[in-house]
Amino acid sequence: MPLNRARVIASALVVSTLAFAAGLANAGGVVGPTETDTIGVFNATTRTFFFRNSNDAGVADIVVSFGPAGSVPAIGDFDANGTTTIGVYSATLGEFFLKNTNTSGAANLRFRFGPINSTLPSLIGNWDGVSGDTIGLYSPVNGRFLLRNSNTAGLPDVETPFGPKNASPALVPLVGNWSGGDSIDGIGLYNPATGLFVLKDDPTTGGVADFSFTFGAGGQGYIPVVGNWDDDDTDNIGVYDPATRTFFLRTTNAGGVADIVVRYGPTNLTPVAGNYDGN
Repeated sequence: MPLNRARVIASALVVSTLAFAAGLANAGGVVGPTETDTIGVFNATTRTFFFRNSNDAGVADIVVSFGPAGSVPAIGDFDANGTTTIGVYSATLGEFFLKNTNTSGAANLRFRFGPINSTLPSLIGNWDGVSGDTIGLYSPVNGRFLLRNSNTAGLPDVETPFGPKNASPALVPLVGNWSGGDSIDGIGLYNPATGLFVLKDDPTTGGVADFSFTFGAGGQGYIPVVGNWDDDDTDNIGVYDPATRTFFLRTTNAGGVADIVVRYGPTNLTPVAGNYDGN
């Protein structure tokens, strides 16, 4: 299990509404102690992250602005040190800007992946179980995950078909270590119209989902979020209601009522999740 299992479903409702909703996911890349992920939000207008180090209401523990205009969050443990740090993806530039600390300033890593003026949602995860988190994109038109095993420019190392092509409404891509036992993140999709989650453990192969269930009401504008909420060996799902600024988090990958309900931040921001303090 990785040192840090951070999860962000971040660009949903920020760029071209759900058509560009991204299941952004981040995971530390080495096997080590499991640690709890906590909530946060991102203000796209000011490009500011508001991180909370516990899953309860209160003021932000970390506030940091970062990235060019029009960016969406792409946070992760890029240096495999057990701490989730800030990053953004600029669809206009087709570039990722990644930091190894939760402080403002120049990116530690900046590179292009995919097209400029992109309509592809961005992803962060550990696709091969080696080192820290790396980047990816999801093609809704082709129903395909495009994953890279290094934070550098280049072609995808893995192209995985999963889910329908040209789905309507647009599906939200997800990333998480759904079953635990290793440091490799799986892939998934969320249907905002029905509240259906479909999750696959292996990010390199398509086929039938390993988990399929509904959570939360469909058609309500909810945004999915993923994290290790209970300090165990797996990542679990949740949803965020931007209208009421409420997180509804589940500690198992199954339908049911929320195990954790937290109201946090202003309304209509973008949810993120991660282990921001490395604890």
